[in-house]
Amino acid sequence: MHKATPLIFGALIVFSSLAVFPTVGAQGAPDISVDCVQDNHINVSMDSLRAVVIYCSVENPSSFNEDVDFLYDSEHLSLTGLSSMYISAGTTKLIEIVARASQLQDAGTFSNSITAIVREANGAPTWPVSPTDTEEFTVIIDDYVECNLYDYPESVGVGVDGDIDMPVTVTCFSNVEVSLDFSFTLHDVGAVATLNPAPIFWPGGFEDKSPDCSLDLVPGLTEFQCSFEAHTSTPLISSIDACVSIYASAYQAPEICPNKIFVIEPKLLGLSSTGSLGYLVPVIIILALAVSAILLRRRFQDSVD
Repeated sequence: MHKATPLIFGALIVFSSLAVFPTVGAQGAPDISVDCVQDNHINVSMDSLRAVVIYCSVENPSSFNEDVDFLYDSEHLSLTGLSSMYISAGTTKLIEIVARASQLQDAGTFSNSITAIVREANGAPTWPVSPTDTEEFTVIIDDYVECNLYDYPESVGVGVDGDIDMPVTVTCFSNVEVSLDFSFTLHDVGAVATLNPAPIFWPGGFEDKSPDCSLDLVPGLTEFQCSFEAHTSTPLISSIDACVSIYASAYQAPEICPNKIFVIEPKLLGLSSTGSLGYLVPVIIILALAVSAILLRRRFQDSVD
């Protein structure tokens, strides 16, 4: 084939495409423009939708009525949106793109794109010189760490030492690799009034005496063993419906406890959960000693008489 043949063939394609628009010189060529909102955030917590809606404006600045196709591209997220749209000459339309992440997807900033392709202008195909525009937009998957407590007793008896000491299982869901120091909070869930649901922390005069609970988290599910310890110098008069929550020490204690309720009860007889005597045991011992002393004294007096 002669060397000039490919050039002639290409020129025929271009000129045949331009011939579709006989008034291009007067009206200008078909065109399209896409502009999307940036810095969109996704929360991948366990109870979230793990999705965000990105809003993009699609402008047809030309004097042609256009049929536009849309293509979406993302390496890490699932993108869904309109596949095509009719846009009148000189108008702008708003479209929505839904970006969805997987559960506990790693935190980070991810680039995505939408490409608009003018398929037809005034009803005539624009191929092979179809005007296109590609817009890149970012989606940020936020850091997520949530820890809760499991496997602690239904009730705890407190004796004369005023101590609570119970092992707890800490279960954490995270999408980042991070080391955190955690603290405990004791909630009184029985004394919160319906009309005044203000949180009540550390009832019964208890104070936190827990040892350090430092955890190295990895993306996904992680379990640890920690110990919740508390002390009060105030003798318990009645039981307390309580709940223990755990939170990162750098943040404020949560107002609502998401974990199960357990009962803190005064131990009157026997031994408490920490092995200390019940509140009445020392009294009973003292009374027993007093009675024994009285009986011995009477017996001694009877023997003398």
